[in-house]
Amino acid sequence: MAHDDIPYTMGADATNDVYYDIKKAGMWRTTQRTQGVSTSDVVLRIIKDYDMYVERNLKRDYTPSDLGISHFKALRIKLRRKYA
Repeated sequence: MAHDDIPYTMGADATNDVYYDIKKAGMWRTTQRTQGVSTSDVVLRIIKDYDMYVERNLKRDYTPSDLGISHFKALRIKLRRKYA
């Protein structure tokens, strides 16, 4: 697990850090926050560009199962881009 070192109490009582057990087990690496970089923004960009990613990789001869999607979803993405 890698995260900044701010204690997160969501799901724990106010005095505990939800990552306490992970830290205690030595499976924790502290990261530094970077101004202007947000995991929420990264996730939104991934979601926004998902169909484009799938279409690009289907054109590169990846199969729907390689991409973890159904054949129906692959066809829907191809048709939406073709007729958009």
